[in-house]
This record gives sequence, structure tokens and C-alpha cells, in this order.
Amino acid sequence: MVKRLSEIGRIRVVGKAVPIKVFNLLAKKGELSAEWNKALSFYERGLEHFKERRFSEAADSFKEALWVFPDDGPASTYLRFSQDYAAAQPSADWDGVFNLSAK
Repeated sequence: MVKRLSEIGRIRVVGKAVPIKVFNLLAKKGELSAEWNKALSFYERGLEHFKERRFSEAADSFKEALWVFPDDGPASTYLRFSQDYAAAQPSADWDGVFNLSAK
């Protein structure tokens, strides 16, 4: 079965140095609704901007995704981080990875 995935982000778990990518299973390939396709294009654009440290543009894209799906957790989380980072840039060694601090 072929699936439609959306990247949630990269995380570093406690005790590990190498981050892993985490994905959200959205639907079987070809079964994603038109609304989700629209929101996903905004979300993926926002994620790319976020990784490139273009936080104001990322926030704009995540807002558009949330306009389509207001309760989307990943878009809401990235919007919050994008707004925070646009106001105060992360350190130069920031790698975009979410570090988990507890098991």
C-alpha cells in the first residue's frame, strides 16, 4: 500500500546524537482530499522556509495552512516557533531539530 506522508520535523531523542525525521501518515496515495492537498502545499512551503531560517515567510505559509485546517497541530506548532524566531533569531548553530528532554 502506497501512503501519503507529511514531514513533521526532525527530533533528537534523549541519549542519541543523530536526529530522526518524523512523518505524519495522512492518507493512502491518491486519497488525500483537495482541502488537505491545498493545506499541505502551504505547510510544506512553510517547512522549507523554516529550515532556511526565513521565519516570517514560514509564519505566513503556516497561517495559510491553518486557514484551511485551523486545528492542524504541526502547522500550529511551527507557526508559534516561526513567530518566536522571527522576533528573536535562534543561535548561529541552530540546526532546526527539536530536542526531546525526557523519555
